[in-house]
Amino acid sequence: MKQSRQTRAGSRVVSKYLANHAEPHLPPPPKTLTWNAVLCVPIYNESLSCLEQLIRFDDTLHILVVNHPEGSSTHLNTAFVDDLLNQYDHLEIAPNCHLITLCASSNRHTLLIDICAGTEGFRAAQGVGLARKIAADTALLWWSEGAIRNNWIAQTDADARLPSDFFDALNKLPESKVGAVHTFEHQTGRSPEHDLAMALYEAKLHQYVSGLLDAGSPYASHAIGSCISIRAEAYAVIRGIPKRAAGEDFYCLNKLHKLGQVATFQGGSPITLDARISTRTPFGTGQSVKAILNATDPTEYRLFYPPEAFEALGSLLGHIRNGRQTLETVLEGLPASSAEWLVARGLPNTLVHCRTHGRTQAQFQHNFHTWFDGFMTLKFLHTIAPPNDGLISLNALARILGSQSLSANQVQVRYRERCYTRLIDNWAN
Repeated sequence: MKQSRQTRAGSRVVSKYLANHAEPHLPPPPKTLTWNAVLCVPIYNESLSCLEQLIRFDDTLHILVVNHPEGSSTHLNTAFVDDLLNQYDHLEIAPNCHLITLCASSNRHTLLIDICAGTEGFRAAQGVGLARKIAADTALLWWSEGAIRNNWIAQTDADARLPSDFFDALNKLPESKVGAVHTFEHQTGRSPEHDLAMALYEAKLHQYVSGLLDAGSPYASHAIGSCISIRAEAYAVIRGIPKRAAGEDFYCLNKLHKLGQVATFQGGSPITLDARISTRTPFGTGQSVKAILNATDPTEYRLFYPPEAFEALGSLLGHIRNGRQTLETVLEGLPASSAEWLVARGLPNTLVHCRTHGRTQAQFQHNFHTWFDGFMTLKFLHTIAPPNDGLISLNALARILGSQSLSANQVQVRYRERCYTRLIDNWAN
């Protein structure tokens, strides 16, 4: 959606966010250039070759935030910045902020924000979340000043390959969508062992979202930071991206789901993610793949939720959906551990609040799901399947699904289909 510069700058929620919650010292937009789209990318210990697939979108500003955690080496980051500035024409528009012309005729530019220069780095607890926030805050500022014409703030990572029609597909989404998650797949072919680990991890991601869909959760989206886009004003409402070293995508989506509808969509193909082993974040893809590879038998490694966890979640959400509003009726049939946890987390008072402030059943349900959000959902599942010991292996899951011969890839495809056929209208693999 395109709005006038005056309308954007006059948006109260945007101006309030930029004044009170945005990161300090954001670079000002240029006076003579505008772009249709913006893509935000954190950069940490990457080589310049990673940009070949990212900076190919015409009429697009690519915001790169080069960052590092405090105490870590900046050698690779420095080489990245030097190589990029030596290869293209650029203008320093603020200290350590360079506007780089990739291709003038197709209006492709990069805004390079070098956080490494003259700083000790991010605190360990902030990491990639802060890098994403600096990029997105800048995108919001430039959008509010009219330098970015479209109101989507797209996020990705340096190891991602976006389809050529990514922005075309994103811009076709209804204005009612406050956020969007593009479909994804991980690159394979490094080795049979690596492909197995990646298939297991991706199957785990799809199984979780599929389980939420089965249970009727309104928080069913894939929390993949390199695939998330956010409407500009929605970004301001949720007060930006959480400054976390990992999991910032999960908490960001959690806020977006409370605000409005989050779409899952696909262009001509999924976003392809590099299945690299990485220690850039304390948990996530790289760390998980590494753990699976280190397992004696990956097919016996505990990764998946047992079906009874999602069945219990379905029972709870079904009670709410069917109009139950008292403590006894909402807890009926739930495992004792889950019921005790809900009571300890304040369910009795929550139900009173939902009834008091929800005159209709729809209002009651909205209030309940605001409390029982994506984070609470995850913790609820942990009451039945605690991390590590409460999870089950691929072999155990295959037996439950009725076929001991199911491979990791077959399970991955099964859950992927179950997710995307329900999340995307007319989806075809």
